[in-house]
This record gives sequence, structure tokens and C-alpha cells, in this order.
Amino acid sequence: MSLVSNKNDAAKDRLIHYRTVAVPTVYSDGGFKNITGAVSEMQYRSMITQSGARDVRDLQVTMTATGEGSAKIKITITIKNNESRFYLGGILTYINEIVSRWNDASGNPYHYATIDIPIKRPLVLFPKGEKTITYTWDGSVAGFSDISYDNVMVIACVCHWKPHKQIGYNDMEFTAFYVDQTAGTLVSS
Repeated sequence: MSLVSNKNDAAKDRLIHYRTVAVPTVYSDGGFKNITGAVSEMQYRSMITQSGARDVRDLQVTMTATGEGSAKIKITITIKNNESRFYLGGILTYINEIVSRWNDASGNPYHYATIDIPIKRPLVLFPKGEKTITYTWDGSVAGFSDISYDNVMVIACVCHWKPHKQIGYNDMEFTAFYVDQTAGTLVSS
């Protein structure tokens, strides 16, 4: 997801959480890894591979997103704990325009630019338990009454509760909450 902080308050709030002071900065796995500045594709791939090798809790996340007209999207997320112990964490959902309405410094549109983060809440799951969360996002209320459903992807991240101190750009510390599971879906109409 692209967090275009100079165009969007939800994106700006997420970057404040990470104490971002330089652009571009890329965060992987809730902040487990981060890179600032222009880097090669190989460096990005290495960061993603390291994140993918990390042990995570055994969760299953399924999600649907349905356009309901008038810029509304009904989001349904089911999170299942496949383990025999409690799960404590949080869930965030990102509404993203696949080809953004905003352009970068070169005049090209951003890709997967976050326009809102409608669900941001704690999550508690019993052993072998599951929880379903349903939320209807109203693009008109959020300032995006002109969204096109075929240009929107919703991404959900389930993060473990345990905070980790990480070091970002210029040795700035930030608190990372590593991701245990994600799901993404296009909006169906």
C-alpha cells in the first residue's frame, strides 16, 4: 500500500505511528523491516523474504468487499485462530485505489494508495475460535464519493499485540506490531 501522507489524513496518521521523517520509506510486516530512500528491487525482495521467513501465529483470514452503491463498500472479515491458545492482537483494514487519483513527483499515479483505514481495533480470539467483523464504509462521508469500485482493493492486516522497538531512518525508534496474517480482495459490485 502507498501511504500518500501529503494527500490523505489516514495515511498521514499511519506514518506518524511509524515516526516517518523521510520519503520514500517502505515498511514490511508491520515494521519488522524498513528501508528508506531509493533502493534496488533486490533490496525490496530481500526485505520481503526476511519478513516471510518469520514465525507467525496460525490464523486464517477471509474477506469480502461488496460495493453497495453511493460509494459504500460492505466489508466482511472472518479471522479464525487455528491454535489451542488465545490470540491477542489488532486488525486494520486499508481501502486502496489501485491506480490512484494522486500523482507522484514525476506526474505518475501512485499504485494501491490508501484512501482510508476504516477498521482499526483490538482483536481477541479464543483457542480454535473465530470472529467475524462486518463494516460498511461510506466513501461519501470519507470524502471519496467518486470512487470506482473496479479500482478499489481492500486489504486487512492482523497484527500481534506484542510491541517491538525498531529503528527507522536516522536511528529514529518506532513501535512495530508484526503482522501474523493478511487478506486482500477486490470490490465486487
